[in-house]
Amino acid sequence: MFVYGPNVSALKAFGVKLQSTANNTANMLTDGYKATRVEFAELKQGGVTATVSRDLTPGTYLPPQPGTPNPDQPRESSNVDLVTETVDLIVTQRAFEANARFIRTADETTGTIIDIIK
Repeated sequence: MFVYGPNVSALKAFGVKLQSTANNTANMLTDGYKATRVEFAELKQGGVTATVSRDLTPGTYLPPQPGTPNPDQPRESSNVDLVTETVDLIVTQRAFEANARFIRTADETTGTIIDIIK
C-alpha cells in the first residue's frame, strides 16, 4: 500500500481540483459569484493535499438591470475566466491520467512478481 499512497492522495487532490473547476464553470454566468482556487501542498509522509479558497478578485461591473429590486445599482459579474478554467481542466486531466497509470503499472508489476514467486 505504501507504493500507492502518494498517488492515491494525488488522485483525491486532483478530484478536489476537478470539482472546483466544474463548479466555477457552472457558475460563470452567476452575478457576483467568486471563483474557488485550489492550492496543492506536499505531505511529509508523501503525497499531496488540496486546499480550497475563494478568489475575491472583483468581476466586471455590468449596467443596472431594469425590473430588479435595485434597478439603479450596477451589478458585478462573476470573476470566472473560462480560458483559465479550461487550462486547469486539461492539466488536471493529464495529472489524473499519470497518477492512475502509475497505480496500474505498480499493480501489474506486483502481479508479475507474485506469479514469479508461485
